[in-house]
Amino acid sequence: MAIQKILLVDDEPANIKILHDILKDSYELSAATSGDAALEGILGGNIPDLVLLDIVMPGKDGYEVCEALHANAKTRKIPVIFVTSRNDIDDETKGFAVGGVDYITKPVTPAIVRARVNAHLQLKKARSSLNELLHQTFGGSIRMMTDILSLTNPMAFSRASRIRQLMAELVAALNIKERMAFDLAAQLSQLGCLMLPEALLSKAERGEPLSPEEQAMYADHPAMARDLLAHLPRLEKVAEMIVRQHEPFGNEGDWPTPRKRDHVDLGAHLLRLVGDYDRLVMGMGAREEVALRQMRDDTGQYDPRLVNLLQCVLEVSALELAVKTISADELLAGMILDEDVHSDDGVLLATEGMEISDSVYKILSRYRAHGHLNKHFRVLIPGTSTGALECEGAGLEEE
Repeated sequence: MAIQKILLVDDEPANIKILHDILKDSYELSAATSGDAALEGILGGNIPDLVLLDIVMPGKDGYEVCEALHANAKTRKIPVIFVTSRNDIDDETKGFAVGGVDYITKPVTPAIVRARVNAHLQLKKARSSLNELLHQTFGGSIRMMTDILSLTNPMAFSRASRIRQLMAELVAALNIKERMAFDLAAQLSQLGCLMLPEALLSKAERGEPLSPEEQAMYADHPAMARDLLAHLPRLEKVAEMIVRQHEPFGNEGDWPTPRKRDHVDLGAHLLRLVGDYDRLVMGMGAREEVALRQMRDDTGQYDPRLVNLLQCVLEVSALELAVKTISADELLAGMILDEDVHSDDGVLLATEGMEISDSVYKILSRYRAHGHLNKHFRVLIPGTSTGALECEGAGLEEE
């Protein structure tokens, strides 16, 4: 087990020596004799597991150091224990207010120092373990839902895969740093289609007329997805994006530029934009330029700036992807299919535009192993771009 690191910060070397002698047998220790030096070291990448911090120092005092650490996403979880001769209740209250986790008064008692340090390091370790468990559980829940969709409704899963690919390119072009919610919203956007008959989904994707009852069922699939996600933590924004994915854009003057929009609003509109484009091209067979022109002509339905951006990323993607015909033996997880894949006896296993997930790969591998998937099929693979394209006219400049 790695030795835990503690940073001792005090402008008096004698005080640092006292703390060093108390803790040297159990921890890896380092020291700084000013708040500025402590911040420089930590923000420079030398991140400790815990900080013992004096308050009264030249330059930045302990409160300012703690406040700076707490304001930084990379350092805010470092426990900071104030070690100071100040014992006024107001000083202690201020220490907790700026992010400190404990308060030890000088002169220090060795047993108290060891006990407080050990307690907060154990608490930090427990929180880290809990966060890791939650992350694994969260990731497992997402994989389970997408696997169920891929196995029970390949058409909806394929559509979600294509939406996810385009969403990722648009979000990258918008230079959005927090991208997870957008990715999950795209990945789970068709989850409600689990509840729809496959025949109804096929009609909707091909743009065929739906009866009032069918239209009501199809229009409700985003709400069904939201209900399925309602009990999962950390997915509130994702669920809101999904349930609003059919909302029209409205009046361009009512919205700020895409980069300044609320992420839920932007995510919902990107789902509408990409989903409708996918239906026009993949479901109804429209050519790319025809689909984009139709979307531009539908006043109030789409943000014209984002339609322009979509055109740009489609052009870049066309340069960066090449089509290759492969055998079933050459298939790999992560490839994108350029045609539907049927077993030798006609069972639909995967659809055009689908990125092969691990679960789909296993299914195809089983069919191949039993001699029921012997044909060749087309996939998309990275090619060589002739140069970066600039997305001019997308209206993404800052106001």
